[in-house]
Amino acid sequence: MMPKAGARHLGVDPIGVKVAGEGAWKTRQHGVSQRRTWRKLHLGVDEATGEIGAMVVSTNDVADSPVLADLLEQIEDAIEQVSTDGADDHRHCDDEIAAKGAKPVMPPRKDAKIWQHGNRKGKGISSASVMKKTDGSGEFG
Repeated sequence: MMPKAGARHLGVDPIGVKVAGEGAWKTRQHGVSQRRTWRKLHLGVDEATGEIGAMVVSTNDVADSPVLADLLEQIEDAIEQVSTDGADDHRHCDDEIAAKGAKPVMPPRKDAKIWQHGNRKGKGISSASVMKKTDGSGEFG
């Protein structure tokens, strides 16, 4: 990557690439064949300049989050922020981004849950117990 003043903002996202398969005409004429092969090209792009700073090619059955560490290793400069899609919303991804000294920016996954806070001991309090009165009657009024 070209030198730039300050730390980088890195955008990370994969794209599917068809590397083998029948041509469009043959597929229209004879139907879909079983020989189509896809690969994922995972890119780390500098948000300011649009330059590709890191890339990894994987098979289409590899999820996005395991590849994040490989992308971050390729960036030698300081990174201020890493923006990803919800597929990278995992603790290990946050840890890998924090290890580079960067801030993770990503939307939560569809099945996201609140992680237990590090400064809290014991079990969390259920919303049902919070809604009950202290006398245990459970009535509001």
